[in-house]
Amino acid sequence: MDIVLKQIHISNFKGIKDLKLDFGPVTNIMADNARGKTSIFDAFCWVLFNKDSFGNSKFGIRPIDQSGNNVDYIDIAVKLTLLIDGNETIIQKVQKQKWVKKRGSENSTFEGNINEYEWNGFPKSEKDFNESMAEIITDSVFMITTNPAFFPNMKWKEQRQALMELVSEIQDEDVIATDDKFLPLVDMLQENNIDAWRDKYAKALKEYNKQIDAIPNRIDEVSRNIKEIDYSSEELRLGCLKKQLLEIESQIEDSSKGFEDVLKAKQELFDLKMKIQEVENNAKKEHKQGLLELTEKQDKLNNEFNNLQKRQQEIRTIISESVKQRELEQSNLEKTRERFISVNAEALEDQDKHCPTCEQALPEDKINKIIEDFKTSKNKRLLDIRDQGQGCSARIKELDNEIYKLEKEKSEVIKKKTICVGQTNDIDNKLKDYPELNLAGIPGLLELEEQCKDLEYKLSTYDNGNDLTAGLKAKKLELQAEIEEVKKTLNNKEAIDGAKERVKELKEEQRGLAQKVADTEKMIFLFEEFIKAKMDMLSDTINSKFELVKWKLFDVQINGGLKETCELTLNGVPYSNLNSAAKVQAGLDIINTMSAIYDVTAPIFIDNREGVNRIPCMDSQIINLIVTMDQEIRVEVA
Repeated sequence: MDIVLKQIHISNFKGIKDLKLDFGPVTNIMADNARGKTSIFDAFCWVLFNKDSFGNSKFGIRPIDQSGNNVDYIDIAVKLTLLIDGNETIIQKVQKQKWVKKRGSENSTFEGNINEYEWNGFPKSEKDFNESMAEIITDSVFMITTNPAFFPNMKWKEQRQALMELVSEIQDEDVIATDDKFLPLVDMLQENNIDAWRDKYAKALKEYNKQIDAIPNRIDEVSRNIKEIDYSSEELRLGCLKKQLLEIESQIEDSSKGFEDVLKAKQELFDLKMKIQEVENNAKKEHKQGLLELTEKQDKLNNEFNNLQKRQQEIRTIISESVKQRELEQSNLEKTRERFISVNAEALEDQDKHCPTCEQALPEDKINKIIEDFKTSKNKRLLDIRDQGQGCSARIKELDNEIYKLEKEKSEVIKKKTICVGQTNDIDNKLKDYPELNLAGIPGLLELEEQCKDLEYKLSTYDNGNDLTAGLKAKKLELQAEIEEVKKTLNNKEAIDGAKERVKELKEEQRGLAQKVADTEKMIFLFEEFIKAKMDMLSDTINSKFELVKWKLFDVQINGGLKETCELTLNGVPYSNLNSAAKVQAGLDIINTMSAIYDVTAPIFIDNREGVNRIPCMDSQIINLIVTMDQEIRVEVA
């Protein structure tokens, strides 16, 4: 579809009382500011789609008098002569006011506007007119292909939606084919999409971390019931007490005839038993020392893991706070950009060039002074806004650097956690495979036990005496009571060992959860790598359709995820930071692409054309709006 504007006739539209212009392939419309150049473009759009040149449906078109009041009782009319695929088409739109004089009232009441349409001289209803226009071109396509500033100034979500409609969806299989690391996702993606899998693993990761955070408190609760007692010392003490008891009993028993022989035999028996106990204790101590070393290493690794887990949580918190601060700075930057656009769009009103008292036009030197003051004030505000925006950008950069360092540290912490889990698992395996103590295999122990049996048999053949003194009996009772107290302490060993076993189970559970966290984080990272690869392919496909401009469609977040966006750039510079000429070039490049895709060319109105030296080669009709010192509109047709 090829649309060419041959002629426009405007009556009583905004500040234009009566104007008739003819157009060629390239038309230059020249005049000073506030002389109606943009109003011509607005009139063109109003006839076709009841909108201004930026797509706004609510804007004033009725002329205003010097007091700022609407000029009533006049008709607003715009007539277009178009070539649509070479066929001349004449379209006219007239807006009339509806005034009604109610019964009993002297004055008429305004009850709205009435729009009347003609198509090649034949009247049309608004509904029929809109349907006829829709068959030629939609209002959105028209705005995109006639105004270089329209698409770049759309809301980013609307821009993104329009760009997405230009390409077909990227298939998961195509993404997987780009890198073998995505092969584990083949079966998973047949079951569900990548976003569902990422959400599932993220939920699981959150639960694992919650369980890990709770384990230290559970360990502390169980550990409070554990009293560290040196059971080896207690067993040695029990042995000594028994030895003393044996001596007392020996003295009591040796009051009979064979006292000396019995005493000697019992001493030998006692020495043998002490020797046996010493051998056993040394073997137990050596065996326990190996276990103790492994357990100490295990506890050290657990403490290291807990510290790493705590640091990872601290980093998450700091990153979260920094991301919130960055979003606030980004919001301030966007507001600054909007203020810049708003202030940059301000223009000196015509009424400012007239005397506020007599309403006559001011002398030219005063008008020039007013214009110069307006430009100075406007430029100062623009510079102030620019400085604010640069301040926001600098703070965003600082936050990005800080977040990048924290993310790097978090990755190192995760690696250290993985190493810690692996080392702990190795120690667990060593503890599980640690051999049981075999007392029967201790060298020389069997011979000592045989000697004990011989002496015990020998002692059993002696007669025991009962001539005990009161002191020996009392001492015996004291020793027996002390022995029972030590036995009671040793009997608690089973309960304490149970508590220690529970602590061991909790630590093993902690290591298992840590491994699950590492595995889950690895999968989430793979999901995000897949999504990024898919989005890169999509961005490349869209950008390939444009010659000059590029589109940034996704932001990589601090946590590695992707956030949808839509930012127009030219030579790497964001659109909001481009100068006026570069913005026009970017807008024209977009029109070229969109015109080719929609298969339509329409008149392109280029505002502020005086500031643009070169434009891309265009297939559409070009209408340049140029600021000059002319006080009346002047037209040149190429």
